[in-house]
Amino acid sequence: KLLNLNELLEHLSKSADKWQRTAEGLKAWVDEDVTSNQTIWDIEEFEARTIGREALIRLKASVEEMREDVGRQKQEAGSILRELSKREKQACEELSQLKAGNKAYPKNLENARAYIKRRLLEECRRSVEVHVLSDLLDIRNDEWRNAVEGYLAGSKLSLVVAPAYAKTAMEIYGELDRREYWNVAVLDTEKASKAAPPIFENALSKEVEVRENYLRPFIDMLLGKVIKCRGIEELRKNRTGITPDCMLYRNYRLQYINPDHYTKWAYIGKASVKKRIRLLEEETRQEEKEIRECEKAYQDCAVKLEKQKAAYSQLKAAIRVPKQTELVELSGFEAALTECERERRQTAREKERTGAAL
Repeated sequence: KLLNLNELLEHLSKSADKWQRTAEGLKAWVDEDVTSNQTIWDIEEFEARTIGREALIRLKASVEEMREDVGRQKQEAGSILRELSKREKQACEELSQLKAGNKAYPKNLENARAYIKRRLLEECRRSVEVHVLSDLLDIRNDEWRNAVEGYLAGSKLSLVVAPAYAKTAMEIYGELDRREYWNVAVLDTEKASKAAPPIFENALSKEVEVRENYLRPFIDMLLGKVIKCRGIEELRKNRTGITPDCMLYRNYRLQYINPDHYTKWAYIGKASVKKRIRLLEEETRQEEKEIRECEKAYQDCAVKLEKQKAAYSQLKAAIRVPKQTELVELSGFEAALTECERERRQTAREKERTGAAL
């Protein structure tokens, strides 16, 4: 009898320990933002061993749902971290090129430029320079630098050859894959150089210097009717006007120019390189900070998942959504242990008396 009581006592003690370990593991969920009040109440009932079958099923489902939610958070943090790392790498590469004196043009622009230059050598039997328009321009007054950069936008990245080679360069451009080079342009300098566009007084074009005279008509065509203004009243007096802070009035519409065109995509003159270096250095510092924060969030999710995985595994192994009779037995652990201990001691005393009598 004593042996049977000891076995029962040991069994109940192990079950109680397992229940307690599971309860301790579930406590990790109580302070999580994703944990609902109902789940917290179910955990408290579980810890008190007063939980019913329906509540236990609900608790298991809630824990599994929260684990999946934290898993999604971890996955999202990992995706953001990869994107940030990629951007930081690109920014560092661009920064290195700028500090080396290179303007770090887009890769597809450089590839198109190299291809056209090589094919011109084959077609013309001589080396022909292929420039990016921004390399042949400069801006007189720094006050209007952003306005010029912003208004020219993608036009300043047009590929330029001397007028005598423009037609051949355009024919070669037609050999390029349109899916990859649709945003690369070749300037028809042969026809543009013969244009004679009007230039209005106080036009933005007067702020732009050109290294090649054949480019002057093209710049005047783009900027000769854009009037430098100081405010909305002046803007409204002109068909097309622009302010130093890049507020553009054109065709009766007032709109700010995309800041990227005169910050991260500034290419005209040496001053643009210095500006982009400053911006990229600030950008890399910000990205490094964001990466650290994202790494911490990712690690936090990983730690949470590990703890919650252990808690859930214990819950799943220990409970297995028991029958109601098993829950009654579990809820009576304390009383059962006390009763078993009392009977064990009583049996031991009887055994001692019997031994003494013999």
